[in-house]
Amino acid sequence: MSSNVKDVIYSVYRIRMSDYRIISADENFEKLTGYTEKDYRENQLKHTDLIPAEDIVEYIEKMMQIRRNQNENIQEHRLVKKNGDIIVVFCYGKIYKDEKTGEMQAQIIVSDVTDTAPLSQVKIENSSYMEISEHDMLTGLYNRGSFEKRVNHDLALLNDGNCAIIVMDIRELKWINDTYGRSAGDMVINNMAANMVSIFRSDVVMSRIGGDEFCLYIPLYEEKMQQQYMDKIMQVAEQTTITGYPAVRIKVTVGTAVSSRFGTDFWQLNSSAETALKQAKEKGMTGVSVQADNPVYKEAYTESILVVMANDGIQHMVGDIFTGKYKIIKADTSQEAIEIVDEKKDSLCLVLTEMYANGINGFDLLDYMRKMDYIDNVPVVFLSGEYIEDVYKNAFAHGVIDIVTSPIDTYSFSSRLNNIIDLYKHKNALEEKTMRQTRKIQRLNEKIIESLGNVVEFRDVESGAHIKRVKFFTKILAECAKEECPEYGLTQNDIDMIVQASPLHDVGKISISDTILLKPGKLTPEEFEIMKTHTTKGYDIILRIFNDEGEEEYMQYCSQIARYHHEKWNGKGYPQGMAGEDIPLCARIMSVADVFDAVSAKRCYRDAMPLEQCFEIIEKGSGQDFDPDIAEVFLDMRERIGQVVGAI
Repeated sequence: MSSNVKDVIYSVYRIRMSDYRIISADENFEKLTGYTEKDYRENQLKHTDLIPAEDIVEYIEKMMQIRRNQNENIQEHRLVKKNGDIIVVFCYGKIYKDEKTGEMQAQIIVSDVTDTAPLSQVKIENSSYMEISEHDMLTGLYNRGSFEKRVNHDLALLNDGNCAIIVMDIRELKWINDTYGRSAGDMVINNMAANMVSIFRSDVVMSRIGGDEFCLYIPLYEEKMQQQYMDKIMQVAEQTTITGYPAVRIKVTVGTAVSSRFGTDFWQLNSSAETALKQAKEKGMTGVSVQADNPVYKEAYTESILVVMANDGIQHMVGDIFTGKYKIIKADTSQEAIEIVDEKKDSLCLVLTEMYANGINGFDLLDYMRKMDYIDNVPVVFLSGEYIEDVYKNAFAHGVIDIVTSPIDTYSFSSRLNNIIDLYKHKNALEEKTMRQTRKIQRLNEKIIESLGNVVEFRDVESGAHIKRVKFFTKILAECAKEECPEYGLTQNDIDMIVQASPLHDVGKISISDTILLKPGKLTPEEFEIMKTHTTKGYDIILRIFNDEGEEEYMQYCSQIARYHHEKWNGKGYPQGMAGEDIPLCARIMSVADVFDAVSAKRCYRDAMPLEQCFEIIEKGSGQDFDPDIAEVFLDMRERIGQVVGAI
């Protein structure tokens, strides 16, 4: 049997959970990662060294969850090779206790799926893993290897019947990953799979054959059923969403091949469906491409027009105008229309409603859409039997985009509706582009701020790890304080601002001379007085940076953290000797995170303190140096904090 699947590169290795040290690896480890046995045996290579910096926090939290639950874990994540290249891997891990040493260790099985190679090709003598390898780790559907076996088995038994393979591609999944993160992309894939199972049920055999591709096998296929399956596929796309990003619409492109034309071999059918998919993509289509002697393309319905009409003739006219382009949804009452708008708001491109009819009040629907903020993205057109000036003025004041009066000229009607739809599409696309650009600028600003913090850090210690650790400590401390100390009134916006501002806490050290900043011994009283000025100088630097940028809120957090993070709860800190809750909350959080990292990390003038001693310092300082509530929250996270210290 022919196949177009390449061999999988996989490796099996063990890590020590206390510090993520790689303690053994097979011969494929170097082939997969570029790291040699010397790197992990002599140079103490950690598994966290293989994780991209921006993924490290998420990775550590997942590993801690696995450790707490003592369970197996399967996930897809990114891995950095020795040469700096980033690959995508499937990772299977199992936590166990080493009988000889008593250490908690993890056995890791990693396969490179950067080029969508199937995990089923991994030949590992592990019964649990072999069972898992029959299915895609992310979705639970058949993976490519097991899907191919299943389809070929069915095809071998096929007599005179017809069957089909449909290949589905999620459009712009890379853009979703790049814009919202891989967790959002994984959510799309998972939700897509769940919706497929729900909608198709046992009618078809389903598989995830690649990163953004799904494959359906339909055993008993009739070409007259094409539209039925197309509608179901579009239903899957419409129901697939990203939690927290309701404006993101999922679109798919589909390629189909049937056995009556392309043979009864999986490779032949799949290749033909892939060719059809490619042709549809080249045409920029969101739809179905049926591979035949003369390929036929049929546009799929990812967008809909809602028609709220008592007049069936208008509905048929709209259907004729937009046939093959949009799905036409009919509602008989305003209440029914409201329910449809709630459900389909992300895929609606137009609402056409009678102004007044039996059971229909266009103003009720319009008012509801305004109330729910739908009207900005979905245009509403009224249909009226006559012109009444006051009614028209009221309708436009409420947000209707156009009013069409009877009798209707088909040409002008079509032109007006198409122009309105195109106008809103361009407007929505521009708004989305603006949002993406804003997010891009925000991320760039965050990198600039962090880099500025690193300028200080690289003068002060051997690496910029302090910035990374403090930022992480600050994040989890603020998030836990929000839950454990509701009286402080922390919001998610507060947390985001505090975390973003944390790299600038020591920015004032830029102005401190190296003779003092890098002095290996204890500072003299005079030198310490100079060192203390980094708080006020940092405050001044931040005011100059943000004074003209219109970022008053962000400036407030940055400046307060820089100026007050050395203030003490008992009033014996500096620069102002503030006490208790007079110290800004962001600075009290920063104080705990900063002190803990200062004592737990190696400095030029001393070695890192033992971890338990570091926690003792925080415990003894509670109510003296630190806000007792914040200190208690921090101490409750000993295990989580300890993991970070060992990994970074």
